[in-house]
Amino acid sequence: MSDLNKIFTAEFIDQVINDSGDVDEIIEILVTRAHEKAKKVETLEKLEGKSVEKGKITLLKRCPMIEAIKTIKEKNFQKTGKKDFPDSYKKITVKYIEKYPNEAGVLHPFCIVHQVMREIFAASKNMLIRHIACQTPDGKIAISNTGKELAGLSEKEVRDMIKGYTCSYLKKSLSNKDSK
Repeated sequence: MSDLNKIFTAEFIDQVINDSGDVDEIIEILVTRAHEKAKKVETLEKLEGKSVEKGKITLLKRCPMIEAIKTIKEKNFQKTGKKDFPDSYKKITVKYIEKYPNEAGVLHPFCIVHQVMREIFAASKNMLIRHIACQTPDGKIAISNTGKELAGLSEKEVRDMIKGYTCSYLKKSLSNKDSK
C-alpha cells in the first residue's frame, strides 16, 4: 500500500466530506493536509508506488489511492446501489476543475491530494513535476492542459501514452543532479 493511501484513507476523506458542507472548504482541508503530509515524504515510490519512466514522463500502472477508492465506491453501492463515487465527491471534482481549468486533469478528490503532494515533494527536491493525465479502469481520461503543453505532447499523444496506465506526469530535475 502506498503512503498516499495511508495518509488519505477512505475514512478520512469521507469524514471531511460529510463534516464539511461547503465544497471550497472541503478542497481547502484536503489541500492543507496534503501540504502538511508532503513534507514527510521520502521518495516518490513510497508515496505512490512503482512507476515506469519513459524519458521525461513517469507513468503509474496502479493508482496509489485504489484501496480508498474501492472502499468509497463499495460504501456508496451499499447505500445507493450505484458502484460509483457519491455525488458529493463528484461536486468536489467539478469545483476543483472550475477553479483550475488548465491544471486539473482530475477524476476524483483523491487525484487532487495526489497531485498536490507530488508537486510539493518535487519542489522540496529541486524537481519540476506536472500532472499530465489520469485514467480510470473503465477508460475515462482526464488531461491537464498545462501538463500536456509543458511535456510538449498533443492530446492524441497523451491518450496513446496513458493506455495501460492510471496516471502520468512530467518529471525533470531543476538542477544538474539526477531527478530520481
